[in-house]
Parts: sequence; structure tokens; C-alpha cells
Amino acid sequence: MEEFSKRLISSIIGVPLILTAIYLGGPVYLLLIEIIIIAGLAEFLSLANISQRSLKLASFAAALLLSLLIYLNNGQNQSFHHNPADLLTTIFLTVIILITVFSRTTVISWQQTALAFTGVFYLSWTLSYLLLIREEFPLGREYTYLIFLVIWAVDIAAYILGKRFGKNKMFPAISPHKTWEGAGSGILAGLITGSAVKFFLLPQKPWLPTLGLILAITIIAQLSDLAESSLKRNFDSKDSGGLIPGHGGILDRFDSFILTGPLVYYLIKWML
Repeated sequence: MEEFSKRLISSIIGVPLILTAIYLGGPVYLLLIEIIIIAGLAEFLSLANISQRSLKLASFAAALLLSLLIYLNNGQNQSFHHNPADLLTTIFLTVIILITVFSRTTVISWQQTALAFTGVFYLSWTLSYLLLIREEFPLGREYTYLIFLVIWAVDIAAYILGKRFGKNKMFPAISPHKTWEGAGSGILAGLITGSAVKFFLLPQKPWLPTLGLILAITIIAQLSDLAESSLKRNFDSKDSGGLIPGHGGILDRFDSFILTGPLVYYLIKWML
């Protein structure tokens, strides 16, 4: 009950802030996504036990700049050699390799370097698609509301109904508490919520492809959640952090968006 109360209080504070940032878009929404990326990366590096200051600073700078460049460059369809995000990736790769090679105060292993590089792209590259969806599409704000509200509905239903009725474990080796009953409840809640969002915010879009998009969100979000559970299991940790009372860390709260953002971006382009 205490954990539920903490979750409720965190949601009462956090949800209106996020919905307002989505509504305003522009620099306000950019700031929200940047905070999620940097806080999530800090948790990732902590889970991976990466403490070397130079490697952490390079990772934070790269994550911040990568998402910023993607945001500033959105919709311009520049070629590979003229895309500033590609240039930054090359610079970052070079810098962290040189940090690894010439580090004197502490020995930085290539395994740590690989993990830092993975962390930057696992968070900055993927979550930047949430910026593209909001700013690039004519109905970007409405699609962004759709993504957030559907994922929240999936998470809430899977958590509450999975706890109440869940008997058949999905992947106990990865996440012992996730059940097929919870996953099915999440999909159903996501479809209902998404249909309501479509009715009120996207009435001009055809029902069939929009329902296909909503269904894809409900499935991809849960796979993305499982991916983060696998990450925590790999590092033998229950939560990614304790920043959000009742929810754990930033990664625990936004894990469902990590794979959903990129895939939904292209689904919107292809389907709608």
C-alpha cells in the first residue's frame, strides 16, 4: 500500500508536467527529453559500474549533443556526410577510444568503453525519436500524446492486473513478476486508451491503420520494458535508481519508450 501511495503521488506531480511539456513543445519539450536522457544515462553508467570521470563526462556530453543535433536537424534529410549527428558520433567514438588508450590515473577497460558507448545510443539515439515525432509531423503533438497515454495505460494495467490475476510467468529468468495475464491486460488497456485518444485528438486519421499503430505501441512498449529488465538482471540490480519514489529510477519509468520511439516514428511515416 505504501509503494502504491508513492507511485500515486509521483504520478500526480509528474504526469501534468509531462503533458504540459508535450503541449508546449519546442525548447520546453526538448528540455524534458534531455533531462530523461541524462538522468537515464547516469543510472546506466552506475549500473555498469563506470566511475571514471573522463569517460562519464564524455558520455554525458555526447548524449546531450547527439539529441540536440537530431532535434535541430530534424526533417532536413541530409546525407550521411553532411549530418552533424553523424559527425558527432565519429568524434565521440574517437574521443572515448583515446581516453581508453591514454588514461593514466585509472585503467579504463575496453569493456567499460563499449558499455559507455552503448549507453549513449541506448538512451540518446532512441529517445531522440520522441523529439522527432513531436516536432516533425504535422500532428506531432497528438501522436506524442497517443504514445505517452497508451504506454502509461499499458504500464498501469499490466502492473495492477498482473499482480491481481497473473499466474503464468512470461520470462521468469528476465523478470520474475511479469505475467502473460498482465501483458494481455496491458494490451487491452492500451487499445482502449489509444482508441479514445484517436477519437478525440486524431479524428481525421483512418481507424484501421491507427489501431494497428496503437497495437504496435502496446507490444513494443512491453518488449522495451523487458529489455531494461534484462539490463538490470545482467548487472544484478532490482531498480535502476531511486530518483522517482515508488517507481525506482528514470530508466524504470521510461524504459517502455526506449524502443517504442524509433519504431513508432517509422510506423507513422509508413502507415499514416
